[in-house]
This record gives sequence, C-alpha cells and structure tokens, in this order.
Amino acid sequence: MPLRTLDTLPARAGGSLAGTRVIVRCDLNVPLRDGVISDDGRVRASLPTLNALINQGARVVVCSHLGRPDGAPDPAFSLAPVAQRLSELLGKPVAFARDTVGESAHEAVAALADGDVAVLENLRFDPGETAKDDAGRREFAGRLAELGDALVSDGFGVVHRKQASVYELAELLPSAAGLLIAAEVDVLDRLTERPERPYAVVLGGSKVSDKLGVIEHLLPRVDKLLVGGGMMFTFLAAQGHKVGKSLLETDQLDTVRRYIATAQERGIELVLPVDAVVAASFAADADHVVADADALEDTPFGADGLGLDIGPRTAEQFADAIRSARRSSGTGRWACSRCRRSPPAPRPSRRRSPRSTGCPSSAGRLRRGGATARLRRRPVRAHLDRRRRQPGIPGGQTTARTGGARMGAVTTNGRRLPLIAGNWKMNLDHLQAVALVQKLHWALKDAKHEAGTVELAVFPPFTDIRTVQTLLDADKIPFSLGAQDLSAHDSGAYTGEVSGQFLAKLDCRYVIIGHSERRAYHHESDEVVAAKVQAALRHGLVPVICVGETAEDLEEHGASAVPVRQLTAALNGVAAGADIVVAYEPVWAIGSGQAATPEQAQDVCAKLREVTAAAIGGDAADRTRILYGGSVKSGNIAGFMREPDVDGALVGGASLVVDEFAAIVRYQKHVGV
Repeated sequence: MPLRTLDTLPARAGGSLAGTRVIVRCDLNVPLRDGVISDDGRVRASLPTLNALINQGARVVVCSHLGRPDGAPDPAFSLAPVAQRLSELLGKPVAFARDTVGESAHEAVAALADGDVAVLENLRFDPGETAKDDAGRREFAGRLAELGDALVSDGFGVVHRKQASVYELAELLPSAAGLLIAAEVDVLDRLTERPERPYAVVLGGSKVSDKLGVIEHLLPRVDKLLVGGGMMFTFLAAQGHKVGKSLLETDQLDTVRRYIATAQERGIELVLPVDAVVAASFAADADHVVADADALEDTPFGADGLGLDIGPRTAEQFADAIRSARRSSGTGRWACSRCRRSPPAPRPSRRRSPRSTGCPSSAGRLRRGGATARLRRRPVRAHLDRRRRQPGIPGGQTTARTGGARMGAVTTNGRRLPLIAGNWKMNLDHLQAVALVQKLHWALKDAKHEAGTVELAVFPPFTDIRTVQTLLDADKIPFSLGAQDLSAHDSGAYTGEVSGQFLAKLDCRYVIIGHSERRAYHHESDEVVAAKVQAALRHGLVPVICVGETAEDLEEHGASAVPVRQLTAALNGVAAGADIVVAYEPVWAIGSGQAATPEQAQDVCAKLREVTAAAIGGDAADRTRILYGGSVKSGNIAGFMREPDVDGALVGGASLVVDEFAAIVRYQKHVGV
C-alpha cells in the first residue's frame, strides 16, 4: 500500500488546509533535567512537518508523550518546556493546553486561527493512551479525535506501538504520514531492500527481545553486523563470557546463539565488542574502568561490575568496519544515557563510512545531530561522533546513519541557522590557537551569548587542528571545526597535501575549498575545485565552496557571472541532497577594507542559490547556507545578515581579534536584527 503523505490530506480549494484542525502525533520525548531540555533534537526533527502545515494554513494541534508518568499527571513529565522550545524554534507563539483532552485542550484548540499551533499536555497523563485493553484505548482516541479533523503521524519512534494516539486515532480520522516518517520510510526501503554493498548495520538498544524482528529481517540482507548497547552483554554471555551485573536477558541466550550461528553460515561478519566500560554502579559519579570483553568480572568491582558502554578498542573496531562499508545504518542507543562520566575513548564509531554515498535521514544529524544549533556536548554515549550523531534516535526504529540534510541548518522563522566561520589562514601556532579559542569562548560566555542561535566554526592551520579539536572536546566548547583545504586524492605520493580521510579522523566537520587565495596563488582551476568537493563529500565533510569575482571580472562581466560559473562547475556531479555551504567572497573586497553593499551581496547570493537548486535540488538549496566574505566587520555584519539569502559570514583577519570576532558572532544583539 502506498504511503499517504501530507498532500493526501483533505484540503480546501487551491490545496489550502485553512480552517482544518490537524493533530500531529510527534515524538517529543526529549531528555529533561529540572525542567530544562538537554537535547532538543526531536523537537527540531518535527519542524519541517509543522512548518509545512502552518504554511498551508492548518490549525496545528501537536501531541506527544514524554517519559513514563504511569497514566497520571506528573509535573516532572510536563510538555510545557517542549512547548516553550517549540515556540522559540518556530518563531511564533505556541499555545499550551494544561490537559490532554479536557477543558484546557478544547479551549486551546478552539482559540487557534489559521497557521496557529497548540501543544497538548503529555498523552501518557491519561491511562487510555497506553491501556492494555482495546476499549480503553479506543475511548481515549475518540476524545482526542474531537480536537481534530485530520491526523498526521510524525513520531517515528512510536509508529510501531499500539497506542491510542498512534493506532486507534488513525482509524477515526483521515490520516497521513509526516515528512519525518516519509523520509525514514524511504531510507528504510533503500537500506533493507536495495542497499549498496558492503552493507553494515549497527545494533544498539538495551534488549535483544526488542530487536528480534529487526535482527531476523536484517540477517539475510547485511554483510556486517555490529552489536553495541545493552544487548551486547547478552551476545557476550552467549559466547560464554561472564558479564557481572550487566544487562542480561537469559531467556534470549539460545536465540542469540542461533543468530551467531546463522551469521557464520551466511558469511556475515559479526562484530562484537572486544572491550567495555565497566562501572561500580549505575550512577553518574560511579567509578569505572575499561575491561576486555572476556574479563568483565576481573575488574576491581568483580561480579558486581556493571557494563555501560563499548570500550576504546571496540570503538576503533566499529569505525573500521563502518569505513569499509559502502552503506551503513543503525538502530538504538549504544551506551547508558543516564550516567554522566568522562569518556574513556575516542568517538569515531558511529561516523558514516567515508566511502558511503550516503542517503538522507530525516532524523538528521542532529548530530551528528547534533550539527548544529546542536546541543552537541552532551557527555553521554561516550563513543558517538558528536558532530554527526542523530540526537534522540528512538531505539524502537531503525534509522540511517548516513549523510543528508542536517536539521540544525534550519532555525527560527524558517531561516537557516547562521554560520560564522573564522578562517585563520596561515596564522597562529598551536599555543596561540589554544589561547584564541579559550579567549573567544570566555568572551562569548561573558556576553551571555546563546550558542544555539549561531553556529561558530573555526578553521585553523593544519598544524593546529589536532590541538584545537582536543581543546574543544576537553572543555566542551560548542564550536565547530574546519580545515582550510584538502587534497583531491585520498592517499598517495602527494607531498605536503592532506586528505579528507585525515581530516575526518580529526573530527573536522567543514573544509574550505576554492578559496580565492588558492585560486590565485596556486592556480586552482574549476576542475580542481570540483574534484576537491567530491573528495570532501566522500569523507563525510561539508565543503565550504568559495566563489567570487576580481575587480577585473566585476568591470568586465558584472558581479554574478564569475561566481555563478565557478559554483556551477564545483557542483558538477554532486549528488542531489548533498550537504554543502557556499561562500561568496568578492575578491576585490578581501583585505581592502571595502565591502560589497548588503544589496549587492543579496543579489549574487540569490543567484548562487538558484545554481544550487539546479544542481542538488530545491529542498537541499533551501537548507544550504550561503556566507558572505569580504572585509566583514562587526560594524557591517548586521546589514548583510538582514538579507534573506545571506546566512552567515566567512571572516578572515577579523577572526584573529577576539573582541571583534565575538562582536561579529553576536551580530543578533545589534539593533534591528
């Protein structure tokens, strides 16, 4: 049966949903600590569907569960903080109903105008949502149905559950899948029915029993199967290893032994942990050590030791397996998400294969995340690549771990998340680099800058990258990291060059390609730039593609002709939906103290977005951030950022001056922005 999508909803003349009350079942089950959201990835993941409905004039009624309140109101699980965060991300008021189907809910929905949004209180405050008997769920679903004319299911983490708002409500109202669900279904179809080979799947989550159907379905289809999360201890026990007090499903041991035997018979590479993090107890401040997988009880904690995560050798082993795959996907958590502790190992394991062509996942990397406006420094799941992890990926569903759109590239009012990039060029040794990053971080903290409103990226010289990356991780500094160039080749006899593979291992997210200085001093052609763009994408890096005209070009051809030609060439052969950044740098303005006017920059950037749309698709172009670079200063940045197609700045010399660069990053504090 074909998937019903948003365009199948009962619309009025002209395709409008004006006046239609649309209930959207989201998955807003975010982590809360004292009423504060520590990871808003799932809220951000709901934005595309909500914005699509808002733009069609629907009256949007958002509902979700949060936690396990056992069928009764509990302030600790209120969706009020989620409603507030959703309002911030949408850039408009969001009404909040203090109950789910009661008087407050009816009043909130009745007050909605076209394009307005209301959030209902936690669905699980009513026992009918998760009732074991069909009648109880139907009764609650009937009361929910009174609040809407149609249902959009967009909670990917709950679509498999037989719960009132998911199952019975869909029988009572015309229903359709939201954009998140539609994208995930497309991804799953590509991953399970026509994957590229070799195909690797990473299994996480706490219990084997929760993944029985997934494992049975995947075994005939995969080439590599990597097992992490709580379920890894059942696999280790099935091999005869002692696992202490780690999570263990003894009733699934025979099932797991059968899986191991099937993998061997089919020639599937089964990658099990070779070491693990073992703690004294299930607590945030518990003592912990790393132990070999066959010696988990040979720690100071003995048979009372509790396994919480994969170890550093396993992280590297997983990373190698994923890198050697053409396609990789994963499901479930890999580590205890409630224990705050110091990570004992590097975090490469969930990074996308550099050889993978990548397919989009609507849960986004959020982030890798995460990406982002992204709360990327959450100190849990120690071995995840925090740049690319997808925050809050539900354990009950399989989700792609490969490339595609970053949810973090879109922010309030439908605008793309601004990116301020500091290109240090050939300046600063490693000690000076540390000092600059620390001072910049302190300056922004002292000014109470909100990191989630602007993404800040630094591009140090190659010799400083490792030092800066270590500092960002150790001090939990929310800056992104980039490189100033890369080789078009992955390896070989290319003296002095640096490959994308090296940069990916250093946790770089971005790489500048085609900078005017490279074109001028090193005579890089459009063909060389295009090859470097492909190299960056092969290794999961986001290319910052620089284009711009010289004074002679400007006089002879006008402002946009050369940048349009350069970008068209750079995007030749780039796959639809690719994750890129474009930087327009009028060469005549760089270092001259002069700058294009905001109107001139907008004119060129708008044309560059058209080129991007033609090359990688309209949706990807809408997500692509276009930066202005050319004598950017704190005194002129606000004017550029008011333009609709200018999404940030590529800053050169000013990025080396702490107070000046901090003022540029904080441009939103300027009057009128």
